[in-house]
Amino acid sequence: MREDWEWSVEANPASLTPGKLAILRDHGVGRISMGVQSFDADLLRLMGRAHGVQDAEEALDLLAGSGLRWSADLIFALPGQTPSGFLSGLERLLSWSPSHVSFYGLTWEAGTPFRKSLDEGRLAEVDEEDYERMYVQGVERLAREGIERYEVSNFARPGQECRHNLSYWDVESSWLAAGNSAHGYKPWKRWRNPRGLSAWMSWADRGFPPDETAPEELGLEERWTEAWFLGLRTATGVDLDRLDGLFPYRVDEGRLARWVDAGRMRRQGRRLTLHGDGWMLLDAIVADLSMV
Repeated sequence: MREDWEWSVEANPASLTPGKLAILRDHGVGRISMGVQSFDADLLRLMGRAHGVQDAEEALDLLAGSGLRWSADLIFALPGQTPSGFLSGLERLLSWSPSHVSFYGLTWEAGTPFRKSLDEGRLAEVDEEDYERMYVQGVERLAREGIERYEVSNFARPGQECRHNLSYWDVESSWLAAGNSAHGYKPWKRWRNPRGLSAWMSWADRGFPPDETAPEELGLEERWTEAWFLGLRTATGVDLDRLDGLFPYRVDEGRLARWVDAGRMRRQGRRLTLHGDGWMLLDAIVADLSMV
């Protein structure tokens, strides 16, 4: 086994116990990722989370004393959330001295109760300025703590980056799908296991037939766009020499120069990274630069 391997496990504040932590540690787990989401009791209820604020605090106490590497996730841009409210929660999390923090802007996924409430006017999105303020000020606060952005939503002290996360942003990486609804990937194919425990168990009883995993082969243009999107999400950015070796396409130098001249990207030789408010414009930049 490689010496630099890392086994990460997700945990829920409502169900994390000293006994479970001991089992995980004894069996080689080295990192726990816990979904705190918020320290606001009203927002936790709004999200339908199973845990409360006290559950999160007690779970963080366990993690801080576990000897394991750990991370905590927060969500921002929740309905009714203010920039000061989000930053207050981030400050509270920092009191446990995490080495890794993730925070994600709320996504209004189709088919979810949240999206239905939005469509029916019972919930409202935060305005664009508040969204940007939460993200930018959160990035700045973590940086002052020595916790640097290494991906658009993930931050770590030097050497504490999550390897599980890093593998997802490499288009030439591969991972297996284990368990119901899990997704797998190998260049350039995706698949998803059957959703729901009973469906997955029935699939297992039939010997895991691969034609029931919803396979998806990515076309060349899809791969090109995905390489840009995944690469620019990270602080290391996109290596144009690497892309030249993978694809027959070449970036339009005029479009690229406009983003660099505007201060939203940096170019160092053949490497491109987002800069300044370019991080907030990831989707627009990728859509522009990956045009063929």
